[in-house]
Amino acid sequence: MKIATRGRVSRLDEGGFTLIELLVSAGIAVALLALIAGIITSQGDTFSRQIVLGQMQANGRDAVDFLSRSIQNAGYNISRGSRFLAASDHYISTVFDEDDDGVIQSDEIITLSVSNATGQTTETFLISPYFDFDDDGRVGRDETREYEIELTLHEPPFNLYLFTPGKTSSAYTKHMAARNIDNLVIRYYDKNNEALPPDDSIPYTLTKAELSQIRKIEFEITVRSKAEDPNEKYINSGSYPKGSVAAQGGPGSYNDRYHRQNFKAVSSPRNLVTAPFGKIALSPSPNPINCPRSETVVTASVIDLEGDLVSDALDVMFNASSSRWPDSLEISPELGSLNRGEASTTLSYDWSSPSLTTTVSASTQVDFEGKKYPFLMRSRSPLTANSWTILMPGSSRAGLNTPVLPQVLQGGWLRTKNIEPVRPETITPQTVVSC
Repeated sequence: MKIATRGRVSRLDEGGFTLIELLVSAGIAVALLALIAGIITSQGDTFSRQIVLGQMQANGRDAVDFLSRSIQNAGYNISRGSRFLAASDHYISTVFDEDDDGVIQSDEIITLSVSNATGQTTETFLISPYFDFDDDGRVGRDETREYEIELTLHEPPFNLYLFTPGKTSSAYTKHMAARNIDNLVIRYYDKNNEALPPDDSIPYTLTKAELSQIRKIEFEITVRSKAEDPNEKYINSGSYPKGSVAAQGGPGSYNDRYHRQNFKAVSSPRNLVTAPFGKIALSPSPNPINCPRSETVVTASVIDLEGDLVSDALDVMFNASSSRWPDSLEISPELGSLNRGEASTTLSYDWSSPSLTTTVSASTQVDFEGKKYPFLMRSRSPLTANSWTILMPGSSRAGLNTPVLPQVLQGGWLRTKNIEPVRPETITPQTVVSC
């Protein structure tokens, strides 16, 4: 028997991709992903670049602010020392009373300089500031010492550092004021807009005499980015000014992928006359005075801010006053000339006058920028006067000084600055006549 079987034929109608179509689709997907990744990377690089540039600009503004503020306030309300302690083409040291309390503290000595963060010392300079060592509310003539500031200047980038002197020793602390400083050039000018020093070819350091002549300061700061530009095709090339701090230890030029920006500013000290130049100290001889002596020699010592006798040829005017017995005293000469910083006069008086209180004062003038300015009371006035009081038997007054209203030069105009009566740095010297 023959058995016949019927075969079943199946037909597949599902759609699909050929191998070629799959390969083409994969290629298009990879291209799209690459394009998206490129856009994301580009946006990320742009974002990172903007952050880096923002940090660079902030560093530049911080450096400009520190330098400008220090220069403008230099010399404000100081009682001893100079408003500029040191200056060169890449560092400057100033003093000013930031909190306006009449006493200079260690953190009001502003010394700014560029330096590398690490490395061997390549340069040093000295400052000798006056400030309140013992926190007694005054700055004595012996409250000063030398500080040797050490700098590391190999090659950029540098940091801008603030150096603060210590109170108990010649050590100091160093605080970072701005980062990634590529170069710093500071230039100085006198009242005639002449460069200081006259040959201003950098590098240079100002002498002590030149420090007192500073009237205008220009500075140019070059800051650079913390990191290189992510675009490998970006190139930044240029050169530093010859002799500048960036060119001293390095090649003097750059050719890299770092961004750089220059900041320029001009600043002038505002306190050209408001800070004291010195003081007059009076001393009697003999001291004490014994009756029936009827005269004594009074010596005026004109002392500069460093406590040294002034050697300039100045005339000193003496005055003697008594509210109760003005006719019982005489001072001669009334005008004396300085000899090695001192001038003397003779005070004659009637020791038998009851309750005689005599106050002797001295004053002089200093030539400042072609004008004469008087020695006045301390605190923001050009110079300090002093007085000496003789207390005869029965007297009870202390005879403390009351300051006059000093004429302060501000903005090219003279104005009267009201100052409350203050005590001198020490109680007015007195001589009690023993009878």
